[in-house]
Amino acid sequence: MCRRSRCHRPARRPDPSAGQLPDTELKTMLGELAKINRSRIERMLGPEGGYLDY
Repeated sequence: MCRRSRCHRPARRPDPSAGQLPDTELKTMLGELAKINRSRIERMLGPEGGYLDY
């Protein structure tokens, strides 16, 4: 096992029933995170038609 085993553990989502986050706040946070991930993927893939060849 890696000495830094913390980096290999899956991230746990907060349990709203445990009183950690209200359900609406959790949905908002996950939606914002999804927007960030989508924009990062779009930047990695480049423009839809590809780059211009000069």
